[in-house]
Amino acid sequence: MKIFLSEYRHDYSTYTFGYTIYALYESRQDLDEIYANGFLPYTGNPDLEYNLFYKSRGLRVDLASFTDTSENRRVNRKVLESLDIHFEIIPIEEFRDWDALLEFAKNYSEDRIGEHKMPPNRIEYIVKRPYLTHIIRFSHKDQIVGYILAVITDQAFHYWFSFYDTVFISHQIPLGKWLMWRCIHLAKEMNCQHAYLGNSYLPAALYKSRDFKSIEYYDGNGWSTDLKKLHKLCNEDVEMRNLDDLKLAHNVKVWIDNKI
Repeated sequence: MKIFLSEYRHDYSTYTFGYTIYALYESRQDLDEIYANGFLPYTGNPDLEYNLFYKSRGLRVDLASFTDTSENRRVNRKVLESLDIHFEIIPIEEFRDWDALLEFAKNYSEDRIGEHKMPPNRIEYIVKRPYLTHIIRFSHKDQIVGYILAVITDQAFHYWFSFYDTVFISHQIPLGKWLMWRCIHLAKEMNCQHAYLGNSYLPAALYKSRDFKSIEYYDGNGWSTDLKKLHKLCNEDVEMRNLDDLKLAHNVKVWIDNKI
């Protein structure tokens, strides 16, 4: 793993200078260190030949202390009342049904994400990343209802991309929530230390930290359990700001003392 910075924006009048932090993936032995240090895969440019990860306000579940909420149990009952779900965890080297997965993912993306954000060539780029380790396929009887693209190591389980049959939304079956919950349990059953759930920006991402216990977020220096601060940050994301947290702190000395 190699780490480098890319200059982003600056406000010279307040001496505020931004840099995006990237990690270059070199082998699967890098993955635990990459995830533990707050990086997530970057796939925004399908023409990029390098396998990059970016540092962000990521979320993870501490599986040692994770337990279900009443909402988790409600969602599980709701899904299992309607569906007889089975799943397969397939190592990427053994997966063969690529045409079916790509077509399924394309249909989901057109419906839920938007082709401008997730065009077919980006989906194809994602599934070819060398750090993708497993496909988890969910089915109801003989019908495929969902796929999860997962990065799994001895310590980490990254719930990376999910694609599911959106017909269940109109039937008020919370399949999307259930898939994330089920994969957190899978990670715990596999004795992983953490389940990574992507990043948390804007109010739309708050469902992750509200739906599950034992959530931690990456604050740039390490993992924090201060969910009140996380929710404040997400709600403030709608406003662009030109100062970093240090300069916005009421007591800069206390802020720095808490970081060093």
